[in-house]
Amino acid sequence: MVIHIQEWEDHKNIIIVNEKIDSSVQLIIYNDNQEEAFLYSLYVATISRRCGYADYLMTFAEKKAREMGWIRISLRVCNSSPRWLKDFCQLPTG
Repeated sequence: MVIHIQEWEDHKNIIIVNEKIDSSVQLIIYNDNQEEAFLYSLYVATISRRCGYADYLMTFAEKKAREMGWIRISLRVCNSSPRWLKDFCQLPTG
């Protein structure tokens, strides 16, 4: 895994790349929010999908976020988000 941290004026981007399976996850952490990181993107190459790599990447990203002091990772959806993403965010947890 390769981890890139980009520091901007009001936020940080944490980009985690797994070149072996052509996949990545990107988190955004705003300076005024000390508890929460936001999932910006999650990508797994078509050939590597349905193998558990997205789950693996998210678990790794959660671990890194906790190591850096953030308690949770959130995902925001809006009216223009794809239907499948809206449905995913409404799944019951537990």
